[in-house]
Amino acid sequence: MTAAELISAGIPIAEGDAIAALRAEAALDWLAEYTTLQFDKAHPETIAALPACAKIFILKYSEVMKRKSGLVSQSIEGMSMSFGSDSSFAGNIWQLANGLLGGYIKSQVRVFPARKKW
Repeated sequence: MTAAELISAGIPIAEGDAIAALRAEAALDWLAEYTTLQFDKAHPETIAALPACAKIFILKYSEVMKRKSGLVSQSIEGMSMSFGSDSSFAGNIWQLANGLLGGYIKSQVRVFPARKKW
C-alpha cells in the first residue's frame, strides 16, 4: 500500500514516507493474523471502516517498531549508562494489542488433537 492509500483509509502517516507505509502495512498484516477484524488491504474503504482502537494500534505498532532497544540514558561526568531491558518487540506488540484491541484478539491457545493414543 502507498502512503496516499493509507491516508485515504484514515491512517495518519506522513505523505511519501515509505518506511511509515511499510510499518503500517505490517501492522495491518498483524491485525489480519491475530484479530477477528475483517478488512481487505486491496480496498482502503474496508480499512477506513476499522474501529478507532485498530487505527490507534497501527500508529502505536509503528512507534514500537522504530524504537531502538539498548541505551536509555547516559551521564558523561559520572560515567554512568543505563540500558533498557525491554527489548522484546513481540512482547511489546502483544501488550499493546491486549490494551487496545481486547475483545478483537484471537486466542493465543492452539489445540492440536492427537492422531493416535500412544
